Parts: sequence; C-alpha cells; structure tokens
Amino acid sequence: MPENQEEAGAGAAPEAKATPAAAAADVSPTGTPVNATPTPTPTPAPAPLSTGSGSGTPAGTPTAGAYCIWTAEDDGSPLLLDTDGKKLEHPQPRDVRAVEIYFGILDGPPPPADQVELQGSIEKLLAAVRQLYLDSQPPKPDRFRRYYVRLFQLAQLGLEGANPPTAMVATALEALTQELIDDEAARVKNGHLRLLGGWVVQYGLYGLYAYVVLSLMPAPLAALLRERMALDCGQAANFMLLWVGCFIGVWLSYGIRTAQFTLADLTRTDSDRLQPQFRLLFIGTLTMLLGLLFSLGIVELKLGTYAVSDIVRQPMLALLIGTFCGISEAALPGSLAQKATAFVGGVK
Repeated sequence: MPENQEEAGAGAAPEAKATPAAAAADVSPTGTPVNATPTPTPTPAPAPLSTGSGSGTPAGTPTAGAYCIWTAEDDGSPLLLDTDGKKLEHPQPRDVRAVEIYFGILDGPPPPADQVELQGSIEKLLAAVRQLYLDSQPPKPDRFRRYYVRLFQLAQLGLEGANPPTAMVATALEALTQELIDDEAARVKNGHLRLLGGWVVQYGLYGLYAYVVLSLMPAPLAALLRERMALDCGQAANFMLLWVGCFIGVWLSYGIRTAQFTLADLTRTDSDRLQPQFRLLFIGTLTMLLGLLFSLGIVELKLGTYAVSDIVRQPMLALLIGTFCGISEAALPGSLAQKATAFVGGVK
C-alpha cells in the first residue's frame, strides 16, 4: 500500500484534520481539498520514534496520531472526488472504488513505533481480504466491503487525532483477524484438500498402473530386462508403491499441520509456495532417493521387526514407508540435504 511522507500544507485550519490533498497540493483555508489531485509519490518512511524516555519524549506522554487516513483506489491514489466529480469533504469507505487505504504522514515528528506497527498490521490484513474476496473467482465484493469498512474505521481510530487509542485498536484488529480466519478457514482448507486430492488421485493412478505392469511382466521379458538393464521388475514395482504412498502422505500432511489456521494459511498453502502438482513431484522424487538409500543399505533403520531395506521385497512395507515420508514432507528435504552434505564433505 502506498505511504505518503510529504508534509501537510500550512494553510489547513488548526481544528481540521489534514486531507490527502494537503500532502500533495495546496489546501483551502478550511482544509478542504482543492481541484488539483496529483497522485502522491511514496517516499521512504522515516524511522519511527519511541514514546519512551530514550526518544526525548517523557514516558507516559500522550501521543498524537501522526497520520491522515483516506480511502484510495487500486493504484493507491487517494479518492478526492466523488463519482460526479465533486470534491469530497470526508472519505467514503463504502465507495466501491475504495479498495486501498491511504496512510498520509502529517507534518511533525515521525510516527511512533506502535502506530507504525498498527499500520503494517492493517495493511497485512487488508491484503489478505483483497486476495480472498476480490482476487478470487468469482469475486465477492460485498464481503470485501464489510471488512474494508471496519478496517478503515480502525485505521482512523488508531492513527488519527489527539492521543489515539492505538493499543486498543491493535486488540480489536486481532479480533477482526480471528473473525476472518473463522469465516474462511474451512472453505480454504477444504478447497485445497480437494485440489491436492485430485492431483494425488491422478499421480497415484499412474503409479498403480506402473506397479501392475511391472508386477505382471512376462517372465522372459523380465529376465531380459534383468540381464540387459540390471532392472528387477519386482523391486521396481515396489518403488511405484513407495511413490503412491508418498502422495497419500502429502495429502494427509496438509490436513494434519493446518489444524490451527493462521492469517498466512488463508492466502498461501505452504511456506515454500509450491503448487500442488509440483509439491507432489518434489516430495515424491525425494522419497525415491530415500528409498534408494534404504534399499542399498546406506541408511539402516527398523520399523518394528522389519528393516526398511525390505521395501524391495515387501509391497505393503513400501506403501507404508512412502506414506510416512509424505507425512514428514517438511523434514524430508533437510534430512536428505544433511546426508548429501555429509557425503560431499567426506570427499577428499
């Protein structure tokens, strides 16, 4: 979101709040925006001041709001005119054109740290609301407007005026964030499980088809493959089940680790931001590499009475180990990276 750092015009009345126009052009004696409506040019934000004694301001001294809050269009420019071209005396958060919040910096000291933090939290929540309701298909403008109006009002309350209740507004913002999570978590989680599950079924069917073909390979052809290519069809078939189990485990992993949703979980499914089909291929390839380490005896583990190297002889064990690898998808890349690093580090 844009952040204007230019000083407010000196002609604004003392009792009137500065308007976005005052940050970019002249103002009338009453503080009303004039016809000139240049788009504010964002500049680097000044360092926030602390309200403690170390900043030169005695601790406990009331802090004035350092911002002018105004509605803004999609490009971040403040909405200074209504749909008829008339100057707006006050911001109109219910205007359908308003999709961003303009945070203008008033003349005077830089904003204190708590107000800067509140601005960042509001921007973060507004970005999530936009992604959920305006960037989705189909868009849901009514639900967006409901959250936008409340966010705008919280921004005004916590960042404008004399001694704004910033801490109280921050608490209210947390409650609004939790309300959004409660409203959308089930839809987002079920939607992603459905999408991921579709890819699991598709890739899983490929793996099962390869398993059946390799398992039913005619003996003469299987012997030829073993002789000419050193390929054991039975072992290769079990690796296909290892892969299928991995896909199932990745699907289960998402359901397990999103039991408690956060705001970030609403807008991205995983921290690495891989799309579902690429996630399955990525974790599936790592699982295959781990299976090779098991089958060659490079890594020796036991699961109950079974050695994991038995995956080449026990189809159900291969399926189970693959599922465990998929469920542990978050730890799998780091574990294999450590093995590879130790190997390369031992090369003289």
